[in-house]
Amino acid sequence: MRILNRLLLLAAVAMTGGCTLTLHSLFTSKDVAYDSAMEGIWQNAEATWTIKPFDKQNGRYSLQATLKNQPPADFYATLGTIGTNRFLELTATRPNAIHPKTFFGGHFVRLHSFWKVALSGDSLTLTSMSTQWLEQMLKQNKINLKYEKPDNAEDGVLFLTASTPELQSFVAKYADDPGAFPSTGDEKGITFARNKRTE
Repeated sequence: MRILNRLLLLAAVAMTGGCTLTLHSLFTSKDVAYDSAMEGIWQNAEATWTIKPFDKQNGRYSLQATLKNQPPADFYATLGTIGTNRFLELTATRPNAIHPKTFFGGHFVRLHSFWKVALSGDSLTLTSMSTQWLEQMLKQNKINLKYEKPDNAEDGVLFLTASTPELQSFVAKYADDPGAFPSTGDEKGITFARNKRTE
């Protein structure tokens, strides 16, 4: 399946060593649920995420991520539930210059990332699936999940090509595994505090 000539990793938010990327969405329409408590300006020492309502009926927000030494990045964010856990899926907004129906834009693929959500009052922790854990599990054939990793060094980031139902089964199985969603180490979750003064 290595036919993707050029891969624009629009969905990557590299904060703590990267995030797990998927070709297909983690959610179907029945999995999404809007929560107004997610709205606001969330900050830590490295980043500010501004989350605003976009499509409440379909559990979607607009999200602008501003990271140190990086330009702002705009996403659609979708909140949904898999099993007993909530996840936030990010999908980058597509600039007009790379519209998929243009000759240039047709050479790029937009990916998703998903983050386990822990929201308590004015504290928000988002934890991506560990890329180190995922690659190790795939290498050892401990999980059977479709994926791609382009040979091109510039685009050589692993991304899952499994279908939505396959992704849901996989995530539900490992959602509470501390190896898959670590709370310590380099790939631990990102914790934000709500900035009430600027809302």
